[in-house]
Amino acid sequence: MNHINFNFKRNIAKNLIIPLAFAASTAFAGIDVTFIVDESGSMGDDQADVQDNANSIFAGLPAGSHAAVIGYGGNPSAPRLVQAMTDDSGVFASGVAQLNTSGSFEPGYLATVNTATDALPQGSINYTGDPVCHVLISDEPLAQGSTPTQQDAIDALVNQPS
Repeated sequence: MNHINFNFKRNIAKNLIIPLAFAASTAFAGIDVTFIVDESGSMGDDQADVQDNANSIFAGLPAGSHAAVIGYGGNPSAPRLVQAMTDDSGVFASGVAQLNTSGSFEPGYLATVNTATDALPQGSINYTGDPVCHVLISDEPLAQGSTPTQQDAIDALVNQPS
């Protein structure tokens, strides 16, 4: 499995659409994209850009693709399902608009593990079986707390059930 790392800052939507389109091969109907977004207070100045870019990326996905929104680091800090997989741009935009910036502890690796294993307490992400791309968006170190580790997050992504 190939991993592409991006620093998610302003206006990267155009740079991310090309690798996502490439990842959706003709053998699949589309691609599943999860946006795992830091909801801590320090993201307050960036949240509007995150929402704009996530909506732009969604609009540029190949036909048949789906996207979900997971927030973490808010209040409470545990990862939460904001919007399950959808192919509807209005539903996705509504989900992205529900992100907030109310927390302070950002367990990025925990959010990644819980997303890859579909272990969020609010319900299932509803992966479709298409290839998956996870986009983790934060302005803080991802290793907050002792577990899980970066390797745990990588293992969860590599071994993600289809």
